[in-house]
Amino acid sequence: MTRSASSPPFVESNELHNSRIKRISKMTLHNLPTEVISMILRFYEDELEKANAKERLRRTLVLGQIDRRLRAIAISETTLWSTIYLTWSKSIVDLYLQRSQDSRTGESKLSVYLDTRASGTSNRKANQKRWREFFTSEMANIRRLEMQVHAEDKRSDIINAINVPAPHLEVFILHLDATVDASPRLFNDDAPALHTAFLHTGFHHNLAAFPSLRTFRLKVGPSNSRKILEMLQDASSLTEISLLGMRDRTDLPPSPDEKIVLTACSVLSLRHLESSRVRFILSNISLPQLERLTVVETIVPSDGVISPFSISTTLPMLPSEAALGPRTTLYLLLHSHRFAIEIRGYRYEANWEQFRNTDLTRFLEKVISAITSPSRLLRMKPCRLVICNNITFKQRSRRYPLVLVDSDQHQILCETFATYSSIQHMKILGDITPIENALLSCARNLPVLAVIQTSRQLKAADADSLARICKKRPLWIEHY
Repeated sequence: MTRSASSPPFVESNELHNSRIKRISKMTLHNLPTEVISMILRFYEDELEKANAKERLRRTLVLGQIDRRLRAIAISETTLWSTIYLTWSKSIVDLYLQRSQDSRTGESKLSVYLDTRASGTSNRKANQKRWREFFTSEMANIRRLEMQVHAEDKRSDIINAINVPAPHLEVFILHLDATVDASPRLFNDDAPALHTAFLHTGFHHNLAAFPSLRTFRLKVGPSNSRKILEMLQDASSLTEISLLGMRDRTDLPPSPDEKIVLTACSVLSLRHLESSRVRFILSNISLPQLERLTVVETIVPSDGVISPFSISTTLPMLPSEAALGPRTTLYLLLHSHRFAIEIRGYRYEANWEQFRNTDLTRFLEKVISAITSPSRLLRMKPCRLVICNNITFKQRSRRYPLVLVDSDQHQILCETFATYSSIQHMKILGDITPIENALLSCARNLPVLAVIQTSRQLKAADADSLARICKKRPLWIEHY
């Protein structure tokens, strides 16, 4: 087509644009290309990842009720039907099994979820029988398996039902009620593709049977705490290890003759373990590839004396800044019964709520020593501080004789500010008034501080504190 000399140069492009808009406006789901609908269904499937059992059932079955073409395309998308909750009725489970099968191989790649309590109390024995039969017939097709077995099912054989080979299983998550005293043998020690296992069971497991295992989380309790090192020794290929503690008064076992070397482990997390058990584990393992260490320990009395914080023994385990990168930011949490420190590659938290009687002066000295230990042990000179102060008690009580109060917070902050004198930027989460009191009490406290970052919405008292700080110190104020 030849453009008229008198026609404006933009008329044709506008007409073309309007023509496209009209064609698009006439398009419906029915006349979209099949590959576009399949793409939409895959996005839709991503949204279903957050849905619970009831919602997922409703939102997948509805796809067969819109029109015949969409129904046919949806049924051909096997991954839509590959997530199965065994608490659904048998007819629904069978339907999803059928639709999840690959049309060429007849195989399925299943993600299976079972919460034994979600099915209610009626027909419990029949449901348990059905679940056992499912595992026997379909374990070879399961890629991901999540189970929650509750106290009322402790006499059933549902745990033993998974003691069959799982040749394609990749992820396994098991929550076993503490009252269930049966130690399950997992998959007949035959799950060669298993790379991730979260076992909230409190039992000892044979990890040597799973050579592909890389990410491992275990609940540690009286039934398995004495065999933790033995268990880890059988799995030197693990890259991420997480041990989650539960109440345990068993004695520590003897230390092994030699340290256990976890040659591949780069991430280690010890949470809610008593401090003595933390120190026992860490003193008997070697982590040459460590990149991230998390310790959340519970401080308990030992012969009436408070256990030492393990931060002084864990900091030297960290890789150097040359290997990990500069540690420029320090995060500090202050709470009435706990404190936490976080730097690059490391988080430490101590909780002493269970502890009652001790020398308060010496205890406070230990807290301050722990908070300032990165400066001493790592020669750390951060330029940024993120501080969250949640100390709310004004004074101690008989019920909480070891609680941190306002006066303790002031002493902690003064020592922190004096130790980390390199701080230039401070982000404040929580009350500003304690920060003001500590910051202005001595000229050596954060002498090069240039920026304070706070919330835009401040309480009147915090706004007044911030104004007084700025009046005494030439600072730049930022908001988050």
